[in-house]
Amino acid sequence: MTKQILTAVAFAATAATAALPAFAAEEADVNGDGMLTVSEVQAVWPEVSTDGFMSMDSDGDGLLSEEEVADARELGSLPEEG
Repeated sequence: MTKQILTAVAFAATAATAALPAFAAEEADVNGDGMLTVSEVQAVWPEVSTDGFMSMDSDGDGLLSEEEVADARELGSLPEEG
């Protein structure tokens, strides 16, 4: 039983740590659709220009997916926190 509790605690800690970098992006997602519009991004990160947003939008759909946000952060185009 103790092993199960320790495993559960370790899993919860790992999951919480993994979710930390996404917090600002989740906070920016005002409508909760899992995607970020240019307005949502600029409300949290006003330094991101429309052109900068468009360069992060690799599929050109006018929205940033979780993957595009991660890629932009990796490239330094989008800060971890707003």
